[in-house]
Amino acid sequence: MASKLTTLLSVVTGYFSNTQLNANFTAIADEFDKVVYRDGTSPNAMSADLDINSNDILNASRTYTDQLYIAGVRATSTAATPSWQGAWVTATAYALDDVVSDSGNSYICVEAHTSGTFATDLAAVKWEILAAKGATGAGTGDMLGSLNLSDLASASTSRTNLGVAIGTDVLGALADDTSPQLGAALDTNSKAVYWSKGADVASATELLVLTDGNSFDVTGTTTITSIEETADAFGIGSIIQLQFDGALTLTHHATDLILPGAANITTAAGDVALLQKYASGDWRCCSYSKADGTPVVSEYADLLYHIQDQKSTGGSAQSLSSSTWNVRQLNTELTAEIPGASLSSRQITLPVGTYWFDGWASAGENQEHQAAIYNVTDSSYAVNGSSEYCDPTGNVRGRSSFSGRVTIAGTKVFELRHYADRSASAGVAVDTGQVEIYADVKIWKVA
Repeated sequence: MASKLTTLLSVVTGYFSNTQLNANFTAIADEFDKVVYRDGTSPNAMSADLDINSNDILNASRTYTDQLYIAGVRATSTAATPSWQGAWVTATAYALDDVVSDSGNSYICVEAHTSGTFATDLAAVKWEILAAKGATGAGTGDMLGSLNLSDLASASTSRTNLGVAIGTDVLGALADDTSPQLGAALDTNSKAVYWSKGADVASATELLVLTDGNSFDVTGTTTITSIEETADAFGIGSIIQLQFDGALTLTHHATDLILPGAANITTAAGDVALLQKYASGDWRCCSYSKADGTPVVSEYADLLYHIQDQKSTGGSAQSLSSSTWNVRQLNTELTAEIPGASLSSRQITLPVGTYWFDGWASAGENQEHQAAIYNVTDSSYAVNGSSEYCDPTGNVRGRSSFSGRVTIAGTKVFELRHYADRSASAGVAVDTGQVEIYADVKIWKVA
């Protein structure tokens, strides 16, 4: 293929004809230099763009080019096949035609480089868009793209759109709900529920506990008379654990701070108390564990029933008959703390429970003698006293002591009985101006 030849000069006769011929030959030579030889003869190279003039190139088995432009827009490089590299990463060497993803778009590398910042590299035309991310769909139904739950300003609007009601369909957020309620039993899925350790609390007359946990160490030795929390933050029914670091006094109060046995407690290092809030500002100690293992309240600290056989000053004791069990004349209540316990006609009535009996009965010149607690209802001896002897010739007096634990499944009637080998008075009056006491019975309800 060659360009169109330059117009040649006409040769006319005369001595100038050789000049005209030479000019024509030069023009022809110049045009041959512009020829592209189909056999590849050198130079066979274009020195300017080839204009096909809207015609086609036919029967080309191969086409070689570094870059391909279509309608003036570079489509891609033909130097290599695009190579997928995954998500774009900084400080990475990228080759021509590497393909990466970023923010949902796909890009092709148009200039080999080591990546820095993607936005900067893109602005420097080192990448070109290959496939753009599609637009977010509007969606249909109740869950709309415009109400995406991840960035919705109003949680209540999202719940309304979803048709979800807090407390009915789902559990409310525990962090925001100060009184979350369960619709059924809480299943911990075989996982433990732990105490949450709060900051240490300095002892004070009104112990102020924070709401950063529910288990606290109490420092210092100041007497505590009540417990309060910041802004009354703990709900009614809340339980807290206090561990004491040293000795101080917990003061019992009928409402503010109810303690076991209605008595003050002197703490020791390592003692632990569990307290439940039962009203605003009011706490009840429902458990107290001493570090040394001893009970905070003795088994005999309360619920005592105390009775005696009393006579006025100078009054004689009853007479005991020989070789038989005599019912002692219990006649006076001193302490009556056990509900349902009573004394009538020398007999003691006790309700269901477990009891500890402790007492004694005096004797005179009765020789061998023994006191005992007798279960009238069941016709059996419940607690036997000590076996004693009083010498009648020496005018020696004595007493039989008893103690023991008794459990009854129903209301029972008991008597204090006394066996004597010899008939004689059960004691001698002292006549001091005070009452004469010839028998003493203490009964504690322990369970």
